[in-house]
Amino acid sequence: MSLPPTLDLSYNKLSGSILPEFGNLKMLRYLDLKFNNLSGPIPSTLAGLRNLEALDFSHNKLSGTIPSSLESLSFLSKFNVAYNQLHGKIPSRGQFSSFPSSSFVGNIDLCGDYTNIICTKSNIPREATHQSHRDESFTNGIIVGGAFGFVFVFGASLFPEILRYAGPMKRLRTHKLSINPT
Repeated sequence: MSLPPTLDLSYNKLSGSILPEFGNLKMLRYLDLKFNNLSGPIPSTLAGLRNLEALDFSHNKLSGTIPSSLESLSFLSKFNVAYNQLHGKIPSRGQFSSFPSSSFVGNIDLCGDYTNIICTKSNIPREATHQSHRDESFTNGIIVGGAFGFVFVFGASLFPEILRYAGPMKRLRTHKLSINPT
């Protein structure tokens, strides 16, 4: 009798992010990283763990969204991401329809079927919000840069004309007008 391939690194005070390379452990059936200090997003590459039956990332400092790619894990029967800093819509397809709401508690910004929070435009995932701010900043930069470029090019094309008139203008300023009373 062989035991299923297991990676249990729980309660180890691990910090940093979850390595995307975990997704290459194709024969892994059980991945437990609960009660550490892990931060950052859940890698979407974990969808490569086709034989995974249990995944526990609870009680960490994970942020970002739950990757929808995990919906493809057809053997996943236990999933726990409780008490992290996750946000956005909880996936609802595949095995996700069978997980209890306790798998998601303690993530105040998660919304969807397993929470009392309905997903709306106001609770859009932070990455999407940051992306829209980046897009807006980029657009503003293009507009300001375009305006500056236009003024610079237009000004440079007029500069020779300005210099041509600068000579006579200078002579007018230095020429004293005198009024002859008659």
